[in-house]
Amino acid sequence: MCNPPVNGQNGGQNQWQQNGYCPGPKGSMQQMRKPGARGMNFGARACQQQLKLDDRQSEQMAKLRKTHFELMAAERRELTTLNRELRTESLKSSPDRRVIQRLSERIGRKHAELARLKSRHITEVGSILSPSQRNEMQKMIESRPMRGNCGAKCL
Repeated sequence: MCNPPVNGQNGGQNQWQQNGYCPGPKGSMQQMRKPGARGMNFGARACQQQLKLDDRQSEQMAKLRKTHFELMAAERRELTTLNRELRTESLKSSPDRRVIQRLSERIGRKHAELARLKSRHITEVGSILSPSQRNEMQKMIESRPMRGNCGAKCL
């Protein structure tokens, strides 16, 4: 899939681009993503439908997701800053090995914290699901292809 033009502007597109297609690998045509679309049908609405969440569960899930993504975003920003500092120090003409060691350790701790936050979130999501919904969630997670931050978007 390829991304659509920014703000829906035509920007000199060909007719095929205006109809929602763009060249893919090796020149083949592929459908463009809809703005805001998520791949693999793992958005909140798809999750709600696939797990057959009731209204109460959907509300709880939305609160859990919001809190989780806010926490994760803050942690990732800190991780980005640490990685930037490590890169800057490493590129100096005379890098300080102690600074590099200290930053590397902090980065490791940050990754561990991200893993704990994700695990806690999965546990919280599991607590609002029935056993059959938890099994379906596990299937959703396992069916998802590996990527940088794998796992169902419901999580």
